[in-house]
Amino acid sequence: MKAEKNAWSVGLKIKEERKRRGLTQRDLADATGLSEQFISNLERGQRHPGTKTLRAIAGVLKMQPAELFSGMSSTHNPLDPVLAKLGSILKDASPEDRDRVVDVARSLVRPKKRR
Repeated sequence: MKAEKNAWSVGLKIKEERKRRGLTQRDLADATGLSEQFISNLERGQRHPGTKTLRAIAGVLKMQPAELFSGMSSTHNPLDPVLAKLGSILKDASPEDRDRVVDVARSLVRPKKRR
């Protein structure tokens, strides 16, 4: 049951990201060397992608494979959407720019004072 839910969740994430980038299932299939039917089945949670397949799809979608699993945790972290946005923004940034973003975030967020 859990594996089926995970496959469905990964499939939905792939579909969401594919559409966000304006790609059709055919485009994704052609770019990855997979069949359009496989992509369709994957997006509907009817197929379980292997590591090689996840890497190929993530590469075309310009994502890290782990990002395809975002939001699948059994415990909800309210920072997940924020972290996903930051990850999307920073994925192509230089290490120096990433460090600057961290510095800015630290300057904006004040640590809570302990009593």
